[in-house]
Amino acid sequence: MKFTEFFSGQRIIQSVLDWLGLSKEEAIKERVTDVWEDGVVENELNNMAIVGKDVDPLLQLDHVKIDTGVAYINGERTLIGDATIPYDVSHTTDTTDDGKGTPILTPHSTGSFDIDLTTYLGSVVYFYIAYLLTTDELEFSLHKLTNVKQFYKRTDGYEIRINNTGINPDPARFIFLGTVDVTGGSGTAISSNISLVGRNVSRTKIRRIGIETANVSKTDRPASYSLGNNKLALDDHIKAVGTGAVSPTNPHGLTIADLGVAPNQTVEEHRKLEHSEGNAILAGDEVDPFPTTSAMYVLKIDTTIDYLMIRSLLSTEVVIINGIGYGSSSFSSNVNLYMTDDGTTTGTPLATGTYQIVFDASTQSILPPIAGTSKPTNVNYLWLATVSWDLSSTSIIGSPIDRRKIGGTVNKLQRWEAGGRPSPAQKGHFGYNVDINQLEYYNGSSWIPL
Repeated sequence: MKFTEFFSGQRIIQSVLDWLGLSKEEAIKERVTDVWEDGVVENELNNMAIVGKDVDPLLQLDHVKIDTGVAYINGERTLIGDATIPYDVSHTTDTTDDGKGTPILTPHSTGSFDIDLTTYLGSVVYFYIAYLLTTDELEFSLHKLTNVKQFYKRTDGYEIRINNTGINPDPARFIFLGTVDVTGGSGTAISSNISLVGRNVSRTKIRRIGIETANVSKTDRPASYSLGNNKLALDDHIKAVGTGAVSPTNPHGLTIADLGVAPNQTVEEHRKLEHSEGNAILAGDEVDPFPTTSAMYVLKIDTTIDYLMIRSLLSTEVVIINGIGYGSSSFSSNVNLYMTDDGTTTGTPLATGTYQIVFDASTQSILPPIAGTSKPTNVNYLWLATVSWDLSSTSIIGSPIDRRKIGGTVNKLQRWEAGGRPSPAQKGHFGYNVDINQLEYYNGSSWIPL
């Protein structure tokens, strides 16, 4: 760390005091520039806005002002605290008599009020601001021998420059503030022609502010996070995690419940409610409401060793399982299923009996045949078919019993009261009957509840 080291009995001379001030200033500036980018501080005072006569009637025609605000430039805090000081760029070279007739350089801020654009009419004017070390000429000491004034109070100031070239007058010192388009001539230095596009905003540099995430138990998340004037640290915000899983795309682990969405407002619950008994397939149309060439239809294939083929989903078909929709990307190809313990040709043949064929949403795959005569109860299973199996020399599979529940066609999802069903009804019409609180479809002759 830079600092001034003093010793017992040391003579204090000007160079020692100079380093005392300079080392402190450099240490602060280095820390600022290591972390922060140069730019205007947003929402501080009036943001160094460029203002025309339409906003401030005290301005002359075709004159503007730079309003109050704060910027950080090369680690220096640059303040416009008074926007009523008339603009005069010559203030940067002001001098003050030292009391003996010699002018001493005592620079002052340029001011920011009534900046004249009349000589730039017909062009776009660019505005820049730099930090300026200024002098308070009212504070001085007198040389003990010559009695001349010695101005010692140095202050933070600013220097504003304008041009119509768009070239920064000194990139090492100046930052861009904005433009005023006065190509339209006199009277155009107004809000509609003022732009701050391209202005730098003072902000932290990438990855310069470290954070600590919440612990696994989430016990260190903030106790409250309500609207108002809560003073929270950055880590408080980072640790405001929800009840769901934390991931790169959901760093706060928020669920819809954390966001205040009631379960019955979700698509998932909507599907559970309106597809009675849970799982179903949306497939087919009025002409073919129970498709056999797609929609997970189970087809027996007669060969030396019988096996089952489960038809893929078309791009227009959707499977609803436990309220979640699965499209063709989850089941895009036909699947061959053999009556073995793993469903493949290399597995051990199953014992003679009755088996259920299901699609498992958790793995998005067809499971090996499940022994039993009743419907599988797992909420993640879609019941497709029941088959009998005779483990004999001929390995015979009985004709599959279609267990698919077609919970709607791909283009006829409606709801109605009993007296308001579609008329004339067409085979395959599907909808939700609010009178009987159940889904129903028209089989060509009557309405059948699902």
